[in-house]
Amino acid sequence: MTGPYTKNGEHRRFKVGRPLVEKVRAHVQQHGMKPGDLIFPVRLFMPDTAWVNLPRCTAEEMEGAAKTTFISPITGARVTHAKVSTYRKHGCRCAPCVQAYRDHRSAYRVQAMSRKGKVTRQRIRRDGNDYLAPSEWSTIWIPARKAVGAEVTPYQLRHSHASLLLAHGVPLPDVQARLGHNDLTSTTHYVWALAEESEAAATTMNVLLG
Repeated sequence: MTGPYTKNGEHRRFKVGRPLVEKVRAHVQQHGMKPGDLIFPVRLFMPDTAWVNLPRCTAEEMEGAAKTTFISPITGARVTHAKVSTYRKHGCRCAPCVQAYRDHRSAYRVQAMSRKGKVTRQRIRRDGNDYLAPSEWSTIWIPARKAVGAEVTPYQLRHSHASLLLAHGVPLPDVQARLGHNDLTSTTHYVWALAEESEAAATTMNVLLG
Protein backbone atom coordinates (compact mmCIF):
# COMPACT_ATOMS: atom_id res chain seq x y z
CA MET A 1 0.00 0.00 0.00
CA THR A 2 2.78 2.40 -0.93
CA GLY A 3 3.76 4.59 -3.85
CA PRO A 4 7.10 5.10 -5.62
CA TYR A 5 7.67 8.61 -4.29
CA THR A 6 9.19 8.11 -0.86
CA LYS A 7 11.63 10.60 0.62
CA ASN A 8 14.75 8.67 -0.33
CA GLY A 9 13.26 6.60 -3.16
CA GLU A 10 13.25 3.43 -1.04
CA HIS A 11 10.49 1.50 0.69
CA ARG A 12 10.48 0.92 4.42
CA ARG A 13 9.08 -2.01 6.37
CA PHE A 14 8.35 -2.05 10.09
CA LYS A 15 6.10 -3.88 12.50
CA VAL A 16 2.86 -2.50 13.93
CA GLY A 17 0.59 -3.86 16.62
CA ARG A 18 -2.42 -6.08 15.90
CA PRO A 19 -5.02 -3.44 16.94
CA LEU A 20 -3.67 -1.08 14.27
CA VAL A 21 -3.47 -3.92 11.76
CA GLU A 22 -7.15 -4.71 12.31
CA LYS A 23 -8.12 -1.06 11.86
CA VAL A 24 -6.17 -0.88 8.61
CA ARG A 25 -7.69 -4.18 7.45
CA ALA A 26 -11.21 -2.86 8.08
CA HIS A 27 -10.37 0.40 6.30
CA VAL A 28 -9.04 -1.48 3.27
CA GLN A 29 -12.11 -3.71 3.08
CA GLN A 30 -14.51 -0.80 3.53
CA HIS A 31 -13.06 1.12 0.60
CA GLY A 32 -12.37 -1.85 -1.63
CA MET A 33 -8.64 -1.21 -1.85
CA LYS A 34 -6.32 -3.47 -3.81
CA PRO A 35 -2.58 -4.27 -3.57
CA GLY A 36 -0.63 -1.20 -4.65
CA ASP A 37 -3.32 1.29 -3.61
CA LEU A 38 -2.59 4.03 -1.11
CA ILE A 39 -4.17 3.52 2.30
CA PHE A 40 -5.17 7.18 2.52
CA PRO A 41 -5.73 8.49 -1.02
CA VAL A 42 -6.88 12.05 -1.61
CA ARG A 43 -10.20 10.87 -3.06
CA LEU A 44 -11.37 9.71 0.39
CA PHE A 45 -10.92 13.12 1.96
CA MET A 46 -11.22 15.73 -0.78
CA PRO A 47 -13.46 14.58 -3.63
CA ASP A 48 -13.05 17.82 -5.57
CA THR A 49 -9.29 17.59 -5.71
CA ALA A 50 -9.49 13.90 -6.53
CA TRP A 51 -10.70 15.00 -9.94
CA VAL A 52 -7.30 16.47 -10.71
CA ASN A 53 -5.90 12.96 -10.91
CA LEU A 54 -8.16 12.02 -13.81
CA PRO A 55 -6.50 11.86 -17.24
CA ARG A 56 -6.92 15.24 -18.94
CA CYS A 57 -8.57 15.59 -22.33
CA THR A 58 -6.53 17.13 -25.11
CA ALA A 59 -7.50 20.45 -26.67
CA GLU A 60 -8.71 18.57 -29.75
CA GLU A 61 -10.90 16.31 -27.61
CA MET A 62 -12.41 19.29 -25.82
CA GLU A 63 -13.12 21.04 -29.11
CA GLY A 64 -14.70 17.91 -30.54
CA ALA A 65 -16.89 17.44 -27.47
CA ALA A 66 -18.03 21.07 -27.65
CA LYS A 67 -19.44 20.31 -31.10
CA THR A 68 -21.34 17.24 -29.87
CA THR A 69 -24.88 17.60 -28.58
CA PHE A 70 -27.28 15.38 -26.66
CA ILE A 71 -30.75 15.60 -25.14
CA SER A 72 -30.60 16.49 -21.46
CA PRO A 73 -32.32 13.84 -19.31
CA ILE A 74 -33.20 16.59 -16.82
CA THR A 75 -34.59 19.42 -18.97
CA GLY A 76 -35.17 17.71 -22.30
CA ALA A 77 -33.22 20.44 -24.06
CA ARG A 78 -30.42 19.82 -26.54
CA VAL A 79 -27.09 20.77 -24.98
CA THR A 80 -23.42 20.47 -25.82
CA HIS A 81 -20.61 18.78 -23.94
CA ALA A 82 -17.50 20.38 -22.41
CA LYS A 83 -19.47 23.11 -20.63
CA VAL A 84 -19.82 23.96 -16.95
CA SER A 85 -23.59 24.32 -17.30
CA THR A 86 -23.84 20.86 -18.86
CA TYR A 87 -22.14 19.40 -15.78
CA ARG A 88 -24.16 21.43 -13.28
CA LYS A 89 -27.63 21.62 -14.76
CA HIS A 90 -27.82 18.55 -16.95
CA GLY A 91 -25.89 16.02 -14.89
CA CYS A 92 -23.40 15.01 -17.59
CA ARG A 93 -20.31 13.32 -16.16
CA CYS A 94 -18.36 12.63 -19.33
CA ALA A 95 -14.64 13.44 -19.23
CA PRO A 96 -14.88 16.77 -21.14
CA CYS A 97 -17.73 18.04 -18.94
CA VAL A 98 -15.97 17.01 -15.74
CA GLN A 99 -12.76 18.68 -16.91
CA ALA A 100 -14.58 21.89 -17.85
CA TYR A 101 -16.20 22.02 -14.42
CA ARG A 102 -13.11 21.18 -12.39
CA ASP A 103 -11.01 23.74 -14.30
CA HIS A 104 -13.72 26.33 -13.68
CA ARG A 105 -13.70 25.54 -9.96
CA SER A 106 -9.93 25.71 -9.84
CA ALA A 107 -9.80 29.07 -11.63
CA TYR A 108 -12.53 30.47 -9.37
CA ARG A 109 -10.58 29.42 -6.29
CA VAL A 110 -7.48 31.23 -7.55
CA GLN A 111 -9.49 34.39 -8.20
CA ALA A 112 -11.21 34.23 -4.82
CA MET A 113 -7.90 33.89 -3.01
CA SER A 114 -6.47 36.73 -5.09
CA ARG A 115 -9.28 39.04 -3.97
CA LYS A 116 -8.24 38.28 -0.39
CA GLY A 117 -4.67 39.20 -1.18
CA LYS A 118 -3.46 35.61 -1.13
CA VAL A 119 -1.60 33.71 -3.80
CA THR A 120 -2.53 30.14 -4.62
CA ARG A 121 -2.31 27.77 -7.54
CA GLN A 122 -4.79 25.89 -9.62
CA ARG A 123 -5.30 22.43 -8.22
CA ILE A 124 -4.46 20.49 -11.33
CA ARG A 125 -2.15 17.58 -10.70
CA ARG A 126 -0.73 16.10 -13.87
CA ASP A 127 1.36 13.24 -12.45
CA GLY A 128 -1.57 10.89 -11.81
CA ASN A 129 -0.66 10.35 -8.15
CA ASP A 130 -3.40 9.94 -5.56
CA TYR A 131 -1.41 11.04 -2.52
CA LEU A 132 -2.38 13.96 -0.27
CA ALA A 133 -0.50 17.10 -1.30
CA PRO A 134 0.75 19.37 1.53
CA SER A 135 -2.07 21.89 1.00
CA GLU A 136 -4.66 19.11 1.07
CA TRP A 137 -3.13 17.50 4.14
CA SER A 138 -3.21 20.84 5.98
CA THR A 139 -6.95 21.24 5.51
CA ILE A 140 -7.39 17.91 7.32
CA TRP A 141 -4.63 18.15 9.93
CA ILE A 142 -5.22 21.69 11.22
CA PRO A 143 -8.92 21.21 12.14
CA ALA A 144 -8.12 17.84 13.75
CA ARG A 145 -5.31 19.42 15.75
CA LYS A 146 -7.57 22.23 16.96
CA ALA A 147 -10.29 19.75 17.88
CA VAL A 148 -8.02 18.03 20.42
CA GLY A 149 -6.32 21.24 21.52
CA ALA A 150 -2.80 20.12 20.59
CA GLU A 151 -0.50 22.53 18.75
CA VAL A 152 1.62 19.86 17.14
CA THR A 153 2.96 19.15 13.65
CA PRO A 154 3.38 15.77 11.93
CA TYR A 155 7.15 16.13 12.28
CA GLN A 156 6.78 16.65 16.02
CA LEU A 157 4.75 13.45 16.19
CA ARG A 158 7.57 11.66 14.40
CA HIS A 159 10.00 13.14 16.92
CA SER A 160 7.76 12.10 19.83
CA HIS A 161 7.40 8.62 18.37
CA ALA A 162 11.18 8.16 18.23
CA SER A 163 11.76 9.70 21.65
CA LEU A 164 9.18 7.49 23.33
CA LEU A 165 10.63 4.36 21.75
CA LEU A 166 14.09 5.25 23.02
CA ALA A 167 12.73 6.17 26.46
CA HIS A 168 11.22 2.68 26.73
CA GLY A 169 14.45 0.93 25.87
CA VAL A 170 14.06 0.21 22.15
CA PRO A 171 17.58 -0.19 20.68
CA LEU A 172 18.92 2.62 18.49
CA PRO A 173 19.27 0.41 15.38
CA ASP A 174 15.59 -0.54 15.62
CA VAL A 175 14.54 3.10 15.88
CA GLN A 176 16.88 3.96 13.02
CA ALA A 177 15.24 1.37 10.76
CA ARG A 178 11.76 2.50 11.76
CA LEU A 179 12.51 6.14 10.94
CA GLY A 180 14.35 5.31 7.72
CA HIS A 181 17.62 7.00 8.70
CA ASN A 182 20.65 6.07 6.61
CA ASP A 183 22.95 6.12 9.62
CA LEU A 184 22.77 6.32 13.40
CA THR A 185 23.96 9.93 13.49
CA SER A 186 20.52 11.25 12.68
CA THR A 187 18.87 8.93 15.17
CA THR A 188 21.15 9.97 18.03
CA HIS A 189 19.72 13.50 17.83
CA TYR A 190 16.61 12.09 19.47
CA VAL A 191 18.71 10.71 22.32
CA TRP A 192 20.28 14.12 22.98
CA ALA A 193 16.89 15.80 23.10
CA LEU A 194 15.23 13.04 25.10
CA ALA A 195 16.13 14.34 28.56
CA GLU A 196 14.48 17.71 27.90
CA GLU A 197 11.55 16.67 25.72
CA SER A 198 10.48 13.20 26.81
CA GLU A 199 7.81 14.57 29.17
CA ALA A 200 6.46 16.94 26.52
CA ALA A 201 6.43 14.13 23.97
CA ALA A 202 4.57 11.80 26.27
CA THR A 203 2.01 14.48 27.14
CA THR A 204 1.39 15.24 23.47
CA MET A 205 0.94 11.59 22.60
CA ASN A 206 -1.46 11.11 25.52
CA VAL A 207 -3.58 14.05 24.32
CA LEU A 208 -3.68 12.81 20.76
CA LEU A 209 -4.47 9.24 21.72
CA GLY A 210 -7.13 10.26 24.22
